[in-house]
Amino acid sequence: MLKLFTGKRKKKLNDEIDRQQVRLEGLEEDSEEYQKTLKTLKELFKLRDDLKVNISPTTIAVVGGIVQILLILNYEQANVMTSRATNFITRGRG
Repeated sequence: MLKLFTGKRKKKLNDEIDRQQVRLEGLEEDSEEYQKTLKTLKELFKLRDDLKVNISPTTIAVVGGIVQILLILNYEQANVMTSRATNFITRGRG
C-alpha cells in the first residue's frame, strides 16, 4: 500500500479527530450535541480513509516495465554507434 497524502494535512486531520473524541467523552449519549459530534467524527474518519491512495503491486510492476522499455529505447536512440557496431563497419563485407 502506497500512502501519498502524508504530512501536515494528515496530522491536522488526526488532531481534529482526537479533539472530537475528547469532546465526545464529555457528552451524554442521549444528547443532541453527542449525535452531532458523532456524525462529525464519522465524516472525519471517512475523509481520512479517502486520503489514502492504494496502488496495487500489479500496477507498479506494469509501470516499472514500461519505464524500463522507454529507458532502453531512449538509450538505443541516443547511442546508436556502439563499440561492436563500429567493428562491423570498419571490417567491411568481403
